[in-house]
Amino acid sequence: MVGTWKSNALPAQPAPNTCGNFQYVVTSQTATTIAGTFTADCAGGISLSGNGSGQLNGTAVSITVTGTAVVPGNPNCPIALSGTGALEDNGNTLRVPFSGTTCLGPVSGVEVLRKPQAAAGADAVLEQPTTSAPGANQFLTGLRTRFTVNDVARSGPVGAVVYEFEVAHDEAFTNKFGNWNVPEQANQTSLDLPIDLAWVNVYYWHVRAFDGAHTSPWSVTLAFATPNPPPPPAPPQAADPTVGCNAAGDKGVLVACIHSHINPARTVEGGFEVTKWVAWALRGEGAGLLIKTGGENIVSWAGFSFAAGRICYPDGHIYKVLTDVPSTNGPSWQDNDFVDRSLYVPAINPNR
Repeated sequence: MVGTWKSNALPAQPAPNTCGNFQYVVTSQTATTIAGTFTADCAGGISLSGNGSGQLNGTAVSITVTGTAVVPGNPNCPIALSGTGALEDNGNTLRVPFSGTTCLGPVSGVEVLRKPQAAAGADAVLEQPTTSAPGANQFLTGLRTRFTVNDVARSGPVGAVVYEFEVAHDEAFTNKFGNWNVPEQANQTSLDLPIDLAWVNVYYWHVRAFDGAHTSPWSVTLAFATPNPPPPPAPPQAADPTVGCNAAGDKGVLVACIHSHINPARTVEGGFEVTKWVAWALRGEGAGLLIKTGGENIVSWAGFSFAAGRICYPDGHIYKVLTDVPSTNGPSWQDNDFVDRSLYVPAINPNR
């Protein structure tokens, strides 16, 4: 139903309390709803405007309009109209009995609206699609998603419509991830992504429609992002991850106890032994290690370069668990702000 629906024009000399030039501009549609704007002209130079919404149930269309009547020489007048209409003529005509209220009294009537059709012999037109999901800058919860587009508005002799979904690593679509065609479905058309995306990546997507002879413009391009990978399952571990330290929720006490148990050497590697065990002890709440590829106090371990004295959480929140690395390697629990969440690595078993 997306498009413009119009009634007969208002007569040149309208009878009192009559209206015409009804126009509904349906701007969006789902499987069960429509939304858009409304205008009309009435006797006495009165003009109506407002917003409309509707519910779809087969060929029945329940419409509600709220807005304002502009009355010459008087303050603007609030209006509210409603009615349940029926689609006729293969969905090209909408007959709506309506009633409502205005500041001038109750109103009622029947309006017959038609959606303008392309002239005979005119070429078909497929309008720009409007996307539904995923939304702009949405974070996914996994490596797959469902792409959904509202079926395009069209005019003229359009054939069977197919939607082309395109996903890329860059906004210019020079580095494409994939391209899929899906035949049109009722009201909205969806693609369930058939392959996995990558963790911690930003992707771009858009969609267009075609019928073999005509192609719509691309939709607006939207970005979405994938999450951090889940922590790996912990391997069987008989040893107490807190090395006998029961801090009862006090992180500073936990770090001091682990530090005392490790008694680290005053080296970068010695300090990192404490950091590994602190991260491992707190892994149940998501604690992990912090990737660091430049600067001082870096230790290479398990295929990564880590900060020797800091742990990291999945949201990028970092804490210092050592002071003065490596001169003293003393215990600490100090909030150290945030870093990019891609620098987080889940805690790794120190016994590996």
